[in-house]
Order: sequence, then C-alpha cells, then structure tokens
Amino acid sequence: NAEEVLRSHGVEVAETPAYLSEGTSSVKKQGSAPKMSGSDLAQVSNALAAVLKYNHFEIEEGFREFDCDGDGRLSQHDFLESVEHLNLRMPSATLLKWFHELCGNGDAISKDVWILALKNADA
Repeated sequence: NAEEVLRSHGVEVAETPAYLSEGTSSVKKQGSAPKMSGSDLAQVSNALAAVLKYNHFEIEEGFREFDCDGDGRLSQHDFLESVEHLNLRMPSATLLKWFHELCGNGDAISKDVWILALKNADA
C-alpha cells in the first residue's frame, strides 16, 4: 500500500504535519554544495516521488505544488518551504545538496529538470 511505500523511503506517515528535524528555515544558501553520489540523489528523488504518489500528484503537478510563489521556477525558498511541511527523515543538508545538484549553476530548478529527476524515481 502507499503508506508502506512511503515508509520504505524514509517518510513517516502522520496525521499532523511534521517538520524536518534540523529545521530548514535557518539554513542559508550554500555557494557550491559538495557533489552528491548517484545513490544519494536517488534516495532524495525516490522519497520525493513517493510523497507525490502518496498525495496522488503527478510529477508535473508536484512541481506546481512545490513552486510556492507560482513563478514557474523552484527556488531554494520554494523548495525549503515545501519540504518543511513533509515528514522526510533526511537531513536538511542532504535535501539542499539535492536541490543544488539539480540547479546546476542556476538558482532554481526548472520544471524540465524536476521531471527528469523524478520520472524514473522508485516510488
């Protein structure tokens, strides 16, 4: 069932919203985050895809949900604001590395990159 899939990806299913244990609101943008291994990238992508699936969102719909200001780009602020409301058992540093890895040299994730990152995720 969907809850088991979420739990297998490190997502705690709860009735009330929970927040990341390290608190993402105090994290500043890192200039150049260290590169992530492929398995670390996959772990975050899998967890995000599982959360989208659990909430009955297609990947593209998930992008719109994460794009808090609706500007068509997923900024670090949008991303952190969104993951703050998810109960992912992942350090904020890992989530930020995933974000920066997908941004490349930019300051936001495009919808196309989001889709590429999540379309083959194991959810």
